[in-house]
Amino acid sequence: MREIKTTEGNSLLVGKELPLGCQLCIKGAKMVLFITGRCFNPSFCNFYCPLSENRKDKPITLANDRLVLNDDDVIQEVRRMNALGAGFTGGEPLIRKDLVLHYLSLLKNEFGSEFHVHLYTSAGPHLKASLFKELKEAGLDEIRFHLPETMWKNIQVAREMGLRVGAEVPAIREEYLKKLILFLDKIDGAFLNINELEICEPNASSLKKRGFVLKDDSIAGAAGSEELVLRILEWARLNTGVIIHYCPSALKDSVQFKNRMLRTAKIIRKPHETVTTDGLLYFGLIEDVSSAEMDEIIRLLQEEYQVPDDLIFKNENKSRVEVAWEVLTELAEDLKKLNFKCGLVEELPNNNRQRISFSPL
Repeated sequence: MREIKTTEGNSLLVGKELPLGCQLCIKGAKMVLFITGRCFNPSFCNFYCPLSENRKDKPITLANDRLVLNDDDVIQEVRRMNALGAGFTGGEPLIRKDLVLHYLSLLKNEFGSEFHVHLYTSAGPHLKASLFKELKEAGLDEIRFHLPETMWKNIQVAREMGLRVGAEVPAIREEYLKKLILFLDKIDGAFLNINELEICEPNASSLKKRGFVLKDDSIAGAAGSEELVLRILEWARLNTGVIIHYCPSALKDSVQFKNRMLRTAKIIRKPHETVTTDGLLYFGLIEDVSSAEMDEIIRLLQEEYQVPDDLIFKNENKSRVEVAWEVLTELAEDLKKLNFKCGLVEELPNNNRQRISFSPL
């Protein structure tokens, strides 16, 4: 008898093991390659599309949150987080089949055939046997479909072309999910990833009109979505052999994103930076200073206070001197007497180094 098991990411699984794409995502080991924001905008899923204004229908490519201007941007983003794979997404990534094939080739050549690549695709006229064959030959490891019932046959066609296939959909329509699971049950090795329906700024108005509201104690999960999944999992474990993974909204931030930040932070941290348990970089800074003032601060720290060179960093791009937090905590009062602005900061280890918190000293 199959059981409903809890994964290391606190998600739920019916079946022997998670698809490899999910395993690597939970570990934070997947780089997200956003191929394009363009999409066929199928009515099937358009009303709950979570894409933000600055991505939706925009012809941009992003490696995590890094704007891709050349191949080196993609390679560097893989290296800075020691990624073991990538997830190709969009929009509809296959609108730019040329880019999908190019980046598949780039990543496999650079990091080897074991570098795992999965791709999401939705409804559109692009879905053909010849395309699936091309993707297989280019090295795609896994393809995940988000389709209306009239297009499910494409999942079977992709499997016949040798691809590892699955479906990935939000938990909204119970009848749809049961039919989809029965269909996947006929395909050898097919899996289903069910995401908790998320309410966010881009889709909030549309979902509200349809009666969806946030569940208690959640910043994104829709009320009733998880309960629907639990019913589906119980039914599926008794009536089918399909591998099914339930991915709650909390997993994306509290597990996947956090683990990706931890991987990245441990690799890119400078000696003066401390990695927090949440994967943030924590350090002290003296900011809003001129280049001449930066030099004077560094001289003072080195000569007057004997601070080791590796615990000081001159950040000219942001007009600030960065220092190990322990050092600045001890010296802040002296530096403030010289009218310097001091504080302790937490930043994401992403390409933009987004500031999360600042505590003045």
